[in-house]
Amino acid sequence: MRGRSAITLPFSRIRLFLRFILGVLIVSLSITASLLSITLFLLRGRFSQPWSNLRDISITEKNAFSCKMHISSLLRPEESVVRNITSKSLIIVRSVLLLQDRRLYLKILFLKKCETNISDMQLQIDLKQILCPVVKHIESDNCPWDWAPGCAWSSFIATTRLDFLNFNSHTIGLHLEPSHNIENLPFAVCIQPLYWYIDWLQVIEFIEIWTSQGVNHFFFYFYTVSQLVMDILQYYEAKGTVTLLPWRSFPVGENENPNKDVYRLAHSLANNDCLWRSSGANFVAFVDLDEYILTTNNVPLITFLKGKAKLCPKCGSFAAVHTKMYYSSPRPRNNFRWHDVKFEWLANTSYGLPEIDGPYKQIVRPETVSIISTHSTRKNFPGYIDVNLNSSEIILLHASHKWSETNLPLNNVTIAPHFFADALSILNTTYREIGQLLFRNEIMRIDRMLQMKIAKCISQWYAKKCKSVDMCKGEMVNQMKWIYAENFSTNEYQLV
Repeated sequence: MRGRSAITLPFSRIRLFLRFILGVLIVSLSITASLLSITLFLLRGRFSQPWSNLRDISITEKNAFSCKMHISSLLRPEESVVRNITSKSLIIVRSVLLLQDRRLYLKILFLKKCETNISDMQLQIDLKQILCPVVKHIESDNCPWDWAPGCAWSSFIATTRLDFLNFNSHTIGLHLEPSHNIENLPFAVCIQPLYWYIDWLQVIEFIEIWTSQGVNHFFFYFYTVSQLVMDILQYYEAKGTVTLLPWRSFPVGENENPNKDVYRLAHSLANNDCLWRSSGANFVAFVDLDEYILTTNNVPLITFLKGKAKLCPKCGSFAAVHTKMYYSSPRPRNNFRWHDVKFEWLANTSYGLPEIDGPYKQIVRPETVSIISTHSTRKNFPGYIDVNLNSSEIILLHASHKWSETNLPLNNVTIAPHFFADALSILNTTYREIGQLLFRNEIMRIDRMLQMKIAKCISQWYAKKCKSVDMCKGEMVNQMKWIYAENFSTNEYQLV
């Protein structure tokens, strides 16, 4: 840590993100006048005794997973590093220290094969103290996930509480480089990793519509996008509206390739990483780029959520029921004059009946949620509950390409001319500003045939029962000059 200055942060705003470096996470915390050095690394398969035979163990959901062990022979950090991926490997994506309810927690997001037994997983502190984390499959109690039973690799989270640290001071001096902390964040949106994504127009549409609902920051994870999509995201990044987060391919071994056997690039890990990054926000929405959550009475969503949270302080997350959305006219496709775009397809949108059994999407208060899955809160902090929003007040509009531009159903469709009325003016203004800056030609293009080709390729996952983005890599890689996450990040995942 030489050369890095000590940073003092207010106690209430501490949000620390730490990376494992070669299997070792080194944290130096200065608490009041004393300096405590902590070394954390994973131990696997080093003890002949099962957990049940080790004395002084206490592992429960309530006390956050600490255990006390007296082990005579402990590993040095360099012994814990595994460099070649195998079927038994853990791929650590991110590690973070979170201060919650005046307690310090270590949380680790990682990928592993469902069949791999990690009941012998421990964390070592200062080469002398052992902690036993609780490990949870993010999507469900079952691994593989019932929705994707063909995916051999899946997303997990390990959590432990660092009880040996005593916080009596209002400040903590940190001898490390802190992660970026965004101030004044009332409402944020998290976007799962984009892959083979080319619809630059929808990016503008999505950001401006959600901004009209009170959102002031977006976290975009990306794997592969077109050059123009990246240009537009960087335009918003320069304005401070977007944080861009490269989501790299997972490492490959001689006989193992997790990228072929994991659902949508392990998007569940990205969701939980985003939950941590947005921990300073009042509300965070987890949606896709073709989804909007709106009030039926045209009140801004942020206003509605503040009212709900005030009426129900223990409500930690709000779920919106799925509804199909239909455009009033076709969106631009293939070649078109960019000056002609007026977003008229949003002027008189329609929507169908709420689908109670359809996929829900969540808006959460991040300080109340411990683990988020794709369509629900996986685990709340004690005392907080989930709430299903009434579809007469809130609707989740899903404008999927499968139905949004098709002929309207004959029955049970509601026309809502007011839904996007407030957003259209600023949407058109921003679009023209972007056009003047970024569009080099009068004629622009959104390759509809390529979009359909990508969708058709990805749809093959139903046969394999695992929605692997990698299965289309060979077919897509030469379709255009893609921007890859690897172009922006050289950070390697940690193998254990």
